[in-house]
Amino acid sequence: MSIMRGAEKVLSSASEQRSQTPTGWAEFDVGVPAVVLKLHRINHAGLGIVRSLGRVGVPVYSSHNERFNPIMASRYLAGSFIWRPNRLDDRQMLSGMLGIARNLGRRSVLIPTDDLSALFIARHAETLAPHFLFPRQAPDVIRSVMNKGTLYERCLELGIPAPRGTLAASPNDLRRYAGSGPFPVVVKVCDPLAIVSDQTLPSTSIAWTPGDLSRISELAEAHPVGTLLLQEYIPSQFAEDWFLHAYSDERSECRVAFTGRKLRSWPPHAGMTTLGVPRVNETLLRLSEKLIASVGYRGLLDQCWRLDLRDGQYKLLDFNPRLGAQFTVSVNTAGIDVVRAAHLDLTGRAVPSSPQVEGGTLWIEDFDVLSLLQSRGAGELTFRSWLSSLRGVETFGYWAADDPLPFTAMCARRLGRALERPVRRTPKAIRGGRLPHYVAGRGPCLREAPEVPRAWCGGA
Repeated sequence: MSIMRGAEKVLSSASEQRSQTPTGWAEFDVGVPAVVLKLHRINHAGLGIVRSLGRVGVPVYSSHNERFNPIMASRYLAGSFIWRPNRLDDRQMLSGMLGIARNLGRRSVLIPTDDLSALFIARHAETLAPHFLFPRQAPDVIRSVMNKGTLYERCLELGIPAPRGTLAASPNDLRRYAGSGPFPVVVKVCDPLAIVSDQTLPSTSIAWTPGDLSRISELAEAHPVGTLLLQEYIPSQFAEDWFLHAYSDERSECRVAFTGRKLRSWPPHAGMTTLGVPRVNETLLRLSEKLIASVGYRGLLDQCWRLDLRDGQYKLLDFNPRLGAQFTVSVNTAGIDVVRAAHLDLTGRAVPSSPQVEGGTLWIEDFDVLSLLQSRGAGELTFRSWLSSLRGVETFGYWAADDPLPFTAMCARRLGRALERPVRRTPKAIRGGRLPHYVAGRGPCLREAPEVPRAWCGGA
């Protein structure tokens, strides 16, 4: 069956499902598919998109670089475009994206899940716009929030709290700081594009001692990554980590915004959420709206904040110009998350406005186990306290009762990698230059509309 015939069958089934939707619920245009764009390995965020939109009948396709990925086992995935382009070759990227558009045969909502994807879309908006729906945004806006140094300076201008920082433009600046600056200190690569082709120096690391910073200086000298931002480290015993994700429209107005507590992360204290809970925080919402309006940001976004209990201030750590991986934990009482809001807005539909639902912990199974192992080794977490923290989990990264196969695939993949690592002598090369190869999926919906809880599909 061709992709077009398959899409027509899916859309027909989805239309029947929508026709059974009670009056007053959000009306999704299931004739407009969505494409999840990831220029590297796709993770639980992509799976969350597939499930969120697939459950309301929207056909969802993923674009990623792996032949075998847990997302491909989802019953809600319409299909995958597998390719391994050179992420720095815009002509190759454009050729592949236009190939995807030709295969779909209809204009689709384009959802970036990494910074490079968001910047690529902004740079080539004129070429992509006839084929995809996305918020039009100047590339300079994307760069201004991606760049840690520029973002820090913008916070100072607006009076938005951020950890005290200093810019280091050279290894000599790092060495001077090592001789006089306070420790520990958080070291961030200002321009994330600088580490695309060389992951030797992490984008964010913690220098606990002058010796640690000297080693970072040596890496920066051997593998130049441009300016670094050295920021005050807020000790975990005096801090609370928070996240905010939102969708802002063409006028840079937030159509939906959600906040929550980050209880655990990978890597510990400096990474993505592995255990989190939604909590309404009006202070963060006001600060974020001020920043979004100031830079003129449009589209999906993810922010990381840290409450410094020593002075009571929420301090901005990161502003990511794309979907946050923990978005699945937050929904409003109309059943709308940021991905559903984006699809509704970009297809000209009304976005129901209602309060955020609180409660229901998010657990990212595989990465939280890694966080446990490292935190336990450092004496920060016991196995018993870890198990206790999982009480009340309602949302998972991979597990879902109505879509269990991605969890099984994730477990098999993790086990395979663990067994393969001791015998692998050299890393597997990722070759570029391939055009997207289409693989049919299992969804996005069944022939008969599944019974879906009210919170998933939206309420009156």
